Amino acid sequence: MMNPDMSSGVSGFIPVDIHFLLARNTNFLNGIINMKSKINHFIFVCLILSVGFTACKNEIKLRFIVISDTHSSRHAHSQEALPRVLKNLLEKKPLPDAIFVCGDITENGWPDEYDALMSTLNDRTIVPEGIDIYLMMGDHEHRNLYYVGDVLVDASCDNMPQKNVLFEQMEAADRFMSKTGQPLHQYVSIKDYPFVTVSLTAGNNLLESMPFHETVNRLYDENALHFLTEKMSDAAQRFPGKPIFLFSHYGSANTCYGTFLQDEGGQNQFPPLLEGYPQVVFFNGHSHFPIGDPRNIHQERYTSINTGSTHGISGNKYYIPAPYVPQGNYPTCMEGLIVNVLADGTVEVERWDAHRNEEILPRWRLEPPFDGSRFAYANRDGLPAPYFEEDAAATCYIIGSDLIVRFPKAFDNEVVNHYIIEFLEEDGTVIYAGSKYSNFCLNSQMPDVYAISFPLLGESLPASLPPCKTFQIRVTAVDSYGNRSAPIVSEFSTIPSSFLQEMKF
Repeated sequence: MMNPDMSSGVSGFIPVDIHFLLARNTNFLNGIINMKSKINHFIFVCLILSVGFTACKNEIKLRFIVISDTHSSRHAHSQEALPRVLKNLLEKKPLPDAIFVCGDITENGWPDEYDALMSTLNDRTIVPEGIDIYLMMGDHEHRNLYYVGDVLVDASCDNMPQKNVLFEQMEAADRFMSKTGQPLHQYVSIKDYPFVTVSLTAGNNLLESMPFHETVNRLYDENALHFLTEKMSDAAQRFPGKPIFLFSHYGSANTCYGTFLQDEGGQNQFPPLLEGYPQVVFFNGHSHFPIGDPRNIHQERYTSINTGSTHGISGNKYYIPAPYVPQGNYPTCMEGLIVNVLADGTVEVERWDAHRNEEILPRWRLEPPFDGSRFAYANRDGLPAPYFEEDAAATCYIIGSDLIVRFPKAFDNEVVNHYIIEFLEEDGTVIYAGSKYSNFCLNSQMPDVYAISFPLLGESLPASLPPCKTFQIRVTAVDSYGNRSAPIVSEFSTIPSSFLQEMKF
């Protein structure tokens, strides 16, 4: 799924240097030389020219980076993550024309957090001269939180202590514009392609923000919605046949992963305004969901893409059914996208694990015409299902007071999302079932073998597995679409009653 050796990140671009082209493949060169002796000079020249044409016809014409949820703050991780991601993405050549940051650029919208962010973005050892950067507000820029000493307080609470709290008399939007030097919303043309950015104009991440909550329908004010409506119409007229690149913090509800009810990450203000624009490619953030999940690209009426987070993915919200082992957070998962527009009009999306310098494959490709007729990522079922190697099996053994269940990883054409672990009686009755996240977001550091501890004196297993009870363990791999592998099983086992008696004393 990823290729740690692809350090350039460049797709389809080969310099128009025939000597370089031939030297890259000795067999190819020898073949051409032998062919030259058998055909006349004219045909040889035509062949060489055709090789050069084929190599350069899909040269990258436009290139930009998309990141989100940088969460600039006083914390050391925040100060380390963004420079690391930017340096990693910018070492891929060619350099991008622009960088887009889809909101939650700070942790709280505080002045010092903006200062730290802008210091990083203006550091020419990190971002070279000549690369334009476009910023947007997210819900964290509207966060009304302050510190009193080491105590975190909500400025909207009646009982907030007033001592030693300095309030800046400035609205969140004004602070954003003052600190970044950018307007709330932007409409620009880069190399004759349209780009539209829309900032969140309301919100507070302390509030519930699920699509059925009224707050989610008031995250963008009338000015923002009017701007979007007006610029979409203009872009469609001025740039016919081309994609319109749209960026904002919240994605359209029920599109790409991270925008559904359980994800708390969708809004339903944009969808009515984007009807009739199948050429839209909408990049959004907020959920911190890992971009390795194939559901992070969605096509129905237009294309929606979740951009992940430079700050680390949020395993606590990433939805795994009935997890036995909590997913936790993954601060080493620092992610970003590089988007190429090729000479033939194809849009190619590279997904990068910037912490490990690994590209997550396959690349997503959006091919013209951008009229909805070639939506390759619509109505996907994720098939074929995951599979274990032929000799794979589950095992279990006791260490201390824990029953350890051990099994090898499974394989999938994209990712194995999680594993279902079941304890069965001899007649096949399920005694207990739970799920384990595969940790696919760790890419090359994802484990080859999983070992899960079940406390024998906990609340669930002792009652389910009484002394001398014979049981078997069954493990099934599940992909992001719910497709299940053929299961693997362990041999039948029992827990001696003498062992459990000893553990109780």
